[in-house]
Amino acid sequence: MVSKVSTVKISQSVPLKFHILLDRSNETKISASFLELLNCKVEASTQEESIEKLN
Repeated sequence: MVSKVSTVKISQSVPLKFHILLDRSNETKISASFLELLNCKVEASTQEESIEKLN
């Protein structure tokens, strides 16, 4: 298991920052989730795709 935490800034009238946890639980999928939003999790084939799905 490989995990990575990064920060994303979402464009809004008030700047918000969320921390994203990237987790490669197997060879084909990468899951991404917001550390601040416990039930928000997506899976995709690539890191970029999983981050895009969170938006």
